[in-house]
Amino acid sequence: MERIQVVAIAASLLFLASVMMQIMKGKLREEYALVWMLSTCGLIVFSFWRSGLELLGQAFGVFAPSI
Repeated sequence: MERIQVVAIAASLLFLASVMMQIMKGKLREEYALVWMLSTCGLIVFSFWRSGLELLGQAFGVFAPSI
């Protein structure tokens, strides 16, 4: 696993924890929290499964990812 993947996973987990804390404090409504949580889970999945991100990019017509 590359360093950038570890950083991306850690950042995504911290963001997920932040969303959960906002829900518990009542600062974030549940209907918006669901969207944020699903997005963050998607980031975590693509952090682990790097070739999946490339497949998704090809599906949307991105042939040369930025490096």
